[in-house]
Amino acid sequence: MRLENETALSAHLFSGAAGESDLGCALVVKATFDIREESLELSTESPWPIHLEPFPTSWGTFPGEIAPRKPKTDVIVLGRAMAPAGDPVRSMTVSVSVGPFRHSLAVFGDRYWERGAGGLRVTEPVPFREMPVTWTNAFGGKVRTPVGEWPNTDNPEGKGFLMDEADAEGVPLPNVEDPKALIRSPKDLPKPVGWGPYPLAGGVRVAKLRGPDGAALPFEAVEPWVMGWAHPDLIVETPAAGTPVVVEGMTRGGPIAAAVPAFPARVVLLTGDERRTLVPKLDTLIVETERKRLVVRWRAAETFEMRPREVRLVRIEAV
Repeated sequence: MRLENETALSAHLFSGAAGESDLGCALVVKATFDIREESLELSTESPWPIHLEPFPTSWGTFPGEIAPRKPKTDVIVLGRAMAPAGDPVRSMTVSVSVGPFRHSLAVFGDRYWERGAGGLRVTEPVPFREMPVTWTNAFGGKVRTPVGEWPNTDNPEGKGFLMDEADAEGVPLPNVEDPKALIRSPKDLPKPVGWGPYPLAGGVRVAKLRGPDGAALPFEAVEPWVMGWAHPDLIVETPAAGTPVVVEGMTRGGPIAAAVPAFPARVVLLTGDERRTLVPKLDTLIVETERKRLVVRWRAAETFEMRPREVRLVRIEAV
């Protein structure tokens, strides 16, 4: 099966058997837009490619794009919290919204547990101008035990994880926290929060596999969480084209604002003499705050009868 791409969009076609007498195909299409004051413009400078292998970045590693269905939409924001006007702050709040959905993070300067006359307390945050919103700055990490290092399975790359309050002195607290569940004690074990790609085997994602009673849930119930790239808190119902996307606190020039774009092309499936129009579904929104770009991914899939010696072609046409 062939792919003909008449556009500048990044695309990859997957195909194979879908039953005894059917074939199937899945098309992944990605567009990188520069965010302008009034509109989105397709970026010509280093647009994001389709990556079949894991794609490491300083914000986290994106899984390889092997075309699994993502029933909902990942919202991912890559960047640093920026102190307003460049004046150092000890803490601040950043937020991302997609239509009615809104998610906020509390961001702090470096802090440690210290022991005083009244017991353990948190030091004053060190003032900062920029703070990366990464999993290394979220709650988690590893602790040393007599049998070796013990990782926090929700986020082994983070900081602040403790197993014994007696070991707390000098241990750093996370820089990025859930403003609704701030750490108050060394005994606290909050869920790590962040906006980068979250590991597929991360504990927060794995927890979605079971219900409140511990029983395994059916696949259709957990599919949005296990197939997504984002932290489960950032996997949302798919927004319609035109839905506002706003990121606050990640630039000094005011919020980054854009709108979910419509699919900027047309996709047709040709099998023999038959022509079908495919409707790609939005499944990923990535905001690059430093470059003020919006990366958008769509996926379309279809099955069709296997007939020998026929033309099988997916074409992405400019509109």
